[in-house]
Amino acid sequence: MAQRKPKQSKPRKTVKAASRSRATKSTAPADVRADPGWDRLENALASPAARGKSRTPAQAELDRLFDEAEQQHLQRLARRAKLVRARQAPLGNVVFLPGITGSNLDVIEPGGDKDHIWVNLWRIIRGRLSELQLAANGNTEADPNLRVLASGINKSFYARAIMALRARWNVEPLAYDWRRDIDQASDLLAEFIRARFADKP
Repeated sequence: MAQRKPKQSKPRKTVKAASRSRATKSTAPADVRADPGWDRLENALASPAARGKSRTPAQAELDRLFDEAEQQHLQRLARRAKLVRARQAPLGNVVFLPGITGSNLDVIEPGGDKDHIWVNLWRIIRGRLSELQLAANGNTEADPNLRVLASGINKSFYARAIMALRARWNVEPLAYDWRRDIDQASDLLAEFIRARFADKP
């Protein structure tokens, strides 16, 4: 089969989700945000490895998230993704949703201080997991003085999948608050698609 040229490709809007669940009636959250930093992560993986003080913050993050073997695997995926995208246009758009517990959760205190709680094992061991508790109604925080924000997708879990998809698709990872009713996540997804892809097929 002959390889399609970029101008012959018709973009398609595609949604890939890591998990599904039964939806119930709810209201869309106010925060609609894509997961930042995946371009930075790909660039760090695709760049020649630096040592010591010459390493960028993104390259230092690789050491924190992945062991050497995993970094090597991800480096191959990132370099392939860059090579393929340089040769042909993306096939379309993919919104990547992680599974339950796959989104990072930060707690914002009244003064504006923000702490990463999920997943941070040290803070969980110290008992701060209780700060993620919802009230009995399931829609508000148990502690009204706190605000919880889905700050991104867990890169340790999903880097392989996203790096592989980025070779042929415009990938938009979308974090959501998995503690809440799943219908809120579906409303968030719909709002995100309207905001990002309203003028695109």
